[in-house]
Amino acid sequence: NVKSINAEINLGAGRFDITGARLANGTLAEVEGRYDERRYKHKFEFDQSGSNGDLFLSSEMRSKFRTEINSEENQWECSFAEGVDWRLDVTAGAANCNFDFSGMTISEFTLQVGAAECDLDFATPNQTRLSRFKINAGACELKVDNIGNTKFEQLDFEGGMGSFTLDFSGEFDYEAEARIEVGMGSVKIILPADIGVRLEADENWFNSIV
Repeated sequence: NVKSINAEINLGAGRFDITGARLANGTLAEVEGRYDERRYKHKFEFDQSGSNGDLFLSSEMRSKFRTEINSEENQWECSFAEGVDWRLDVTAGAANCNFDFSGMTISEFTLQVGAAECDLDFATPNQTRLSRFKINAGACELKVDNIGNTKFEQLDFEGGMGSFTLDFSGEFDYEAEARIEVGMGSVKIILPADIGVRLEADENWFNSIV
């Protein structure tokens, strides 16, 4: 009977794949992890209150002083059910992440990325308007594909010293606003040729816009 889920996901060092899927028998999420329990720990919880659910998943290193990281030692695959309203809050540290949200219904999505390589894809249209869409990216390599399919109202993007690609392709039959701020990094913005766009940009000796 769960119709909406608040999901908080904290991912430390390792490899993480999250996909939307048609899960059988009313299953809301399937999570599979392969990790070295001497070096990594994890926590998974799910609580239900009526038609709402709260999901919590974390995976992190046991020692905060270890500098050598091998993504093969900590791998997670998560499948989230379609047909449920997801409100996702994701934090990724020194991780290799691949998120494919095709088929999912997402009304809120926030992402904080540290020193990671992260790919996001919204290959099919979101089943609802994305009322909250916020990304904070540090010294990382981040690519977001098919942003137009999210049906976002406003995108707030803050980037640090990394390399970022924001591809606004997708079914853009609505109005939206994107605010993009980048520090010492670079951002590549891809816009569909068949939509109307108004750009406002500040240019000074700290940056260049081409």
